[in-house]
Parts: sequence; structure tokens; C-alpha cells
Amino acid sequence: MSLSPGYGETPIAGEESDSLTPRIRAALGETITKAAVYDLEQAVQADVAIELVNLDKGRYISLLREYDQHRDARELASFIAVKPFGN
Repeated sequence: MSLSPGYGETPIAGEESDSLTPRIRAALGETITKAAVYDLEQAVQADVAIELVNLDKGRYISLLREYDQHRDARELASFIAVKPFGN
């Protein structure tokens, strides 16, 4: 099933719209389309991929193995950087 040419121009509504933070709404403008949200998601994915490639893989694997033993995610969570969206 293919999408019609104007599909990305469809404004988001309902649950999709409600899930956006005020900061993201402001960044995307007044009429937020599916294409705009998709483009933003792709940009975020590209940034995250670069960070993961530069990760200390040896330490990460070690932390994953430790997590498998005790299921305490605190050390693993502190190793993986978390930052507010848009910073």
C-alpha cells in the first residue's frame, strides 16, 4: 500500500498532537504536519546514532553483563547520557 503524495502535509491531531511538548510545538510552528514530525524524529535519531558510535563499548558491555546479573539499572543509566530534548 503506497501513500498519497500529500500524506506528509497532513496536520497531526489528537494523541499525536497532545504528546508534543510546548518547546517542540514552538520549534515546529503553528501548523504541525506529519512530515515535520518525521523530519524531527530523523534528526534526533541521527544525533543519537553518532553518540552511540562514540560510546565506550567495552564499559557498556560490562555494564550490560552486570545488569543481567542483578537487574539494577542505576549504573547503566548513569553511563548512558540522558539530556532534555532540544539541548
